[in-house]
Amino acid sequence: MWNTLFRDTLLDGLTDSYSSRADLIRHSYPGVRFHEKEEGLTMRAEVPGVHPENIDVQVKEDVLTLTIEKKSEVEGEEKTKALRHERRQGKFTRSFQLPFRVDADRVQAECRLGVLIVELPKAEVEKPKKIAVS
Repeated sequence: MWNTLFRDTLLDGLTDSYSSRADLIRHSYPGVRFHEKEEGLTMRAEVPGVHPENIDVQVKEDVLTLTIEKKSEVEGEEKTKALRHERRQGKFTRSFQLPFRVDADRVQAECRLGVLIVELPKAEVEKPKKIAVS
């Protein structure tokens, strides 16, 4: 058992040392996906095990800021010694420059089955206006 534990720990350390920066960023933050529609954007972020009260979504003009605090699910876990710890915990903040201004009053967010879904409608000034030709 100890040989296996030592080998796995050693190999994990070597693997982690050679990970690319993109891999580190991908594992440090929740994975996100943006889809653009005519009326705005939809963002989906993977937030398994995070309670909605630990998610903060803020929009200012064309910047979306997502702050997530992921806490331990097991009471008293911080008092134990972890033999292997692959799940991220703590507070994570990430900001995204959006391709247009957002109508902050109409932004909607919900968390379903570990996925945060944020609807980001375009501000009226960003929508194309049809001009009547006489």
